[in-house]
Amino acid sequence: MLRQWVGLGVLIFCFGLPEAHAVEDCGIPELLAPSEVDIASAKPRFEWNPVANAKRYRLWLESRLPEGRVLSTNDIQTTSTSWVPPAALTENRALLKVKLTAICDEDGANSEALPITPPFARFRINTSASCVLPTDPVVTLKAKGAEVSWAAIAGENYYELALFSGVEAKLAQKKEIRNTKFQLDPLPPGLWIISVRPRCPSGYGAYRSRVLSL
Repeated sequence: MLRQWVGLGVLIFCFGLPEAHAVEDCGIPELLAPSEVDIASAKPRFEWNPVANAKRYRLWLESRLPEGRVLSTNDIQTTSTSWVPPAALTENRALLKVKLTAICDEDGANSEALPITPPFARFRINTSASCVLPTDPVVTLKAKGAEVSWAAIAGENYYELALFSGVEAKLAQKKEIRNTKFQLDPLPPGLWIISVRPRCPSGYGAYRSRVLSL
């Protein structure tokens, strides 16, 4: 019996214990785009350099508000060296955390089961920088209600008009409009905040507002 244990020990020492299959990690490719930390688009294009022997690439991305709430998480695998999110990562602002890895295994093992660990690339999205009205909306009181108008911004864009009531700014109405003018129904007496923001291809811009006291 002692000889059998000694023999087993020699085999383990020489050859080691059998290992579970693990995904071969080629390292971290260089992320070429976005090239700046600050991004104006809510659907930024990610590009990276090809890695020798890579079968595919895994891109993990987390988008969260600056206040902390997670907006979305993407965990994709692709054979391409670029990727664009299918949906906007935020309406206005977000902090992005990105992990990019090249995978070189031959049999397509489930690398999605592997944990996401540092280092991360980090970015900041702020769509307001390139998607904002040049001036506050103009409100004209008429017999049939209030007419709201605003200056257009360049490009084919929609606009979101929001009506808030009272000092608590409670949302009372929201409309998405293609042109730059909208007729509100007559408003009861009180404090009203009329806000407009553009919806650009990059996402929503910031509101510009007009306060109305009736």
